[in-house]
Amino acid sequence: MRSPAHGPWNGLGGAAGASLLRAENDLSDARADEDEPGRVFFFSEASLAHETGRALYASGDLKGAKAALKHSARVRAKQPFARTHAVTLGYLGEVQAATGNLDQACTTWSDALDAMAGVRSARARQTVTTMRSVLAHGRSASSEMAELDQRAAAYLAQA
Repeated sequence: MRSPAHGPWNGLGGAAGASLLRAENDLSDARADEDEPGRVFFFSEASLAHETGRALYASGDLKGAKAALKHSARVRAKQPFARTHAVTLGYLGEVQAATGNLDQACTTWSDALDAMAGVRSARARQTVTTMRSVLAHGRSASSEMAELDQRAAAYLAQA
């Protein structure tokens, strides 16, 4: 078993850090030749990174959250998990904006909107609503932000 200091969640204490460590250990101990219940077939390295990123963001560790969400977006299969991939990109953009990197956030959010084509879900809608809220403070600063906000509005009108 790895020590909590080795995981990306070393800033998390208590139950959250312990749960993430256990999940990582369970995932690393899983073997391809073992049958898994159908309910967990989708839980992967990308899933763990996604959940870790969300926990770190909630705890205020923006640097750790950004790294975990980037990792999740990089290793997740875009299909058949288009919704989760798109939402992960939305969360990553939110973290990038929170760290003052609005241009990078806009690029990530644009990718998220591309990935949301055909996706209809409450989490995707909430991600786009959050994106628009953040953009409301800076959309007049650039035509790119205004265009992204228009794309987000169009998504919400369709979803």
